[in-house]
Amino acid sequence: MNWTDDYTLENKRPRRALLQLALYAQHLGEGNSLLCRNIQVATIKKYVQAIASFLALFGQHSRDYRKTLATDTHFAPELTSVYAELDRWEKVPNRREPFTPEMLTELKENVRDTNPHPDSLMATLADWFECGLFAGFRLSEWAQEASASRMENFQLDVHGDAKALCLGDVRFASSTGARVSAADALAAPPGTQFDKCWITFRTQKNGENGEEKLFTRNTNSGGMCFVSAMLRIVRRFARIRSAQDLATPLALYKGSPTCDAPSFVTSVQIEKMMRSLASKVYSLHPVKDKAKLQRWSSHSLRVAACMILHALGFTETQIKFLLRWRSNAFMMYLRNSAILANFQNEVLDRAMAMPNFL
Repeated sequence: MNWTDDYTLENKRPRRALLQLALYAQHLGEGNSLLCRNIQVATIKKYVQAIASFLALFGQHSRDYRKTLATDTHFAPELTSVYAELDRWEKVPNRREPFTPEMLTELKENVRDTNPHPDSLMATLADWFECGLFAGFRLSEWAQEASASRMENFQLDVHGDAKALCLGDVRFASSTGARVSAADALAAPPGTQFDKCWITFRTQKNGENGEEKLFTRNTNSGGMCFVSAMLRIVRRFARIRSAQDLATPLALYKGSPTCDAPSFVTSVQIEKMMRSLASKVYSLHPVKDKAKLQRWSSHSLRVAACMILHALGFTETQIKFLLRWRSNAFMMYLRNSAILANFQNEVLDRAMAMPNFL
């Protein structure tokens, strides 16, 4: 569909103009504005009104292309449903922006270009962010609050054990099918390939403590891989601590190779890294766009995992199972995405190609 098509004019196919207006509204809602950022739904309505007014200049009889019929008193549901979704997202309290694959790519390229030592904060966050896009980690499941960065100060559950993932919560399976603990995987002969990884979530918000989830190796060369990233994480932990330490949280790093005292990854470091990446990837100014950048936090990993699955067609049941929800609370994270908008374009193109479909 193009705006130059005669189908947008009077006595041709006003229905097509309506669909284009709805798609344009969603396109703007995804952040495709002149400044390449999200704009308020009230502003989007004004943009659509301006286009509808322009189209009304053509043809023998003026009409409002935002309505199904020229005599209607209300806007068409195709358009109002888009407005309603954009309005819903704006009103989500304290909403977080997702940590996107583009941001992970930027971080991994930074690691490649700057070549920091393998136990650095940058390398550590790159691995955990990669795993987080698969698992939808909550902060307490892998990292620490800002006040708990020192080694003997990590957060504990009601039993006095670590809340976050520890070495004893990770298992692997080799290509031969043999299942081993993380400690045994570290002692495996060089070249051993592990194709599966199980993670035990010891403390969860949903109360399902001790739940175990399976992740498999991504055979797509260059693609994200939970198993590979988790192997780097456990090897880093063994270098910093010990393969026999099963009670200390895994998310550790060292400020420098010679630093004797490692630190835990905390929410402050996560936020700082994510906001720096968002500033670079989405051309956001550190000062002028400070309020926007503050929407990235440790919870952005969980938001992203949910949005990716939803946009690619996973069912409600699958999303709840994979990301460990017992309720439909994940619905508050859903929003317009480029993937969904593209799917909508494809579906409407197919519909318009069918005779008498509408």
